[in-house]
Amino acid sequence: ETIKHWPKEKFEDLKRFSLEENDIVLAMDRPWVKSGLKIAKITQNELPSLLIQRTACIRASKNISSDFIFYTLQTDNYINHLVSQQTGVGVPHISGKQILGYTISIPNYIEQQRIVSRLDSLSENIRKYEEIQRKIVSECDALKQALLRKVFE
Repeated sequence: ETIKHWPKEKFEDLKRFSLEENDIVLAMDRPWVKSGLKIAKITQNELPSLLIQRTACIRASKNISSDFIFYTLQTDNYINHLVSQQTGVGVPHISGKQILGYTISIPNYIEQQRIVSRLDSLSENIRKYEEIQRKIVSECDALKQALLRKVFE
C-alpha cells in the first residue's frame, strides 16, 4: 500500500530509467544508516521499476556476477570507503564518482560463483540462527510471564 506507482502509459517516456532484474540500487543520500548500507538487488517481482533521483544503479557486465558485486559492496571496506567519502552534514551524500572510486578485485567467473555460493550458504545459516534466537527469546519471555503470574497468584 505504500508503494508509489507511475502510470503505465507514461512508462515508455522513462525507459532509460528502467531497472532490470539483478540491478543493484544504492542510495546516494544518507547511504549508510544504523541498520546498514541502503542497498538492494532488484528481483523479477519488483519489475517494472524505475531508478529514482539520488540513487545509483550498478549493473554487472558480462562475466561478472551481480551477486558477487552485491556482496562486495556490503563489505566493511566498501562501506568505510563510502562513509569516508560522503559530504554534507544534515543529509550525508555520495556521488557517482565516489561510488566508482573503489577498486574491486574480480576473480574469474567460476571463482565468483564459488564465493557467492559460500556466502549464500552462510547467509542462510545466519538467517536460521537468528530465527532460532528470536524463538528462544520469545519462549523465555513467555516462561518469565508464566512464572511471574504463578508467583503473584
